Amino acid sequence: MVLWCKIASFIIPPRIRMSRLTITLSEERYCALKQAAAQRGSSIGRLIDAALDHYGIKPREQAIALVQRARAASALDDAPAVELALHEQHAVRARRRAQ
Repeated sequence: MVLWCKIASFIIPPRIRMSRLTITLSEERYCALKQAAAQRGSSIGRLIDAALDHYGIKPREQAIALVQRARAASALDDAPAVELALHEQHAVRARRRAQ
């Protein structure tokens, strides 16, 4: 049985195995991050976790499952799918270079 607890506006499962990470930030950025977390009634770790979710950064297993669901729902064979993906990738890179 999995118990869930609600803290502030975040729902987190208990006892998830977490890793530690050390990063170097400017004092100004660290203060802004700490203040943003406090304003949301959260921790810096939870704030960073939410940002990673927002940018679509997922564990490998979730990413693989997402690709499998997309392939199952797609009407494209492998060759046209790769062609479309490369076209979109080049378009995104061109927009980034233009900025």
